Amino acid sequence: LRWSAVSGATSYRVYSYSNGKYTCLGSTTATSYTKTGLTGGVKYGFLVRAFRGDTGSAYTTADVRYATPTAAVAKPTLTATPGSGSVTLRWSAVSGATSYRVYSYSNGKYTCLGSTTATSYTKTGLTGGVKYGFLVRAFRGDTGSAYTTADVRYATPTAAVAKPKFTVTPGNKQAVIKWSTVSGATTYRVYRVDNGKYVYLGEITGTSYTATGLANGTKYGFLVRAFKGSNGSAYTSADIVYATPKT
Repeated sequence: LRWSAVSGATSYRVYSYSNGKYTCLGSTTATSYTKTGLTGGVKYGFLVRAFRGDTGSAYTTADVRYATPTAAVAKPTLTATPGSGSVTLRWSAVSGATSYRVYSYSNGKYTCLGSTTATSYTKTGLTGGVKYGFLVRAFRGDTGSAYTTADVRYATPTAAVAKPKFTVTPGNKQAVIKWSTVSGATTYRVYRVDNGKYVYLGEITGTSYTATGLANGTKYGFLVRAFKGSNGSAYTSADIVYATPKT
């Protein structure tokens, strides 16, 4: 409900109206009010009166406004199946739903990945060994199914490719990184690790890389990941190899 501000009013009282009876729902100083928990498809009547202290504006049944909320849709039943660098989501069709929205869930935040009329969705480009959370909501127009964190489903994709084994040989203001060929890998990405932050150095198809422009006497960490398309090998801080360039 929304209404115009009334000059001199100190508050507004909101009423429901049914079968000739007015029921006060509450008082507010705002100019809007949302009534929730209604049944979709049922017609409801409402009235708002302006008050200055205990003196309220006049009213008749002609001032009642009616609205029929849309029916809420049920929650879909969701499963999440991990794959190689991917997770496939499948859910039950919900009666009356016109679309479904897929969300990722991380650190308390929901991020919409897209909308579909199908009952499955595959998220690719994920890191093997990392746990991911997902949610699917059914929608009828703009009205979506209710949800809580209990509706989130988790899956941990497998690594698309194995981890490469690599060595780092320090030199004068540089470090030479060499690694083994990984079956199925199409490229390799090299990173320098600075204070826990991964700095991307480049992507190559070979099995060696020389990091230059380093400071002698400074310890550097390096990581190499194998990739098959956009799916990369899993990694943790234990995979970092350190070296200190020297003259």
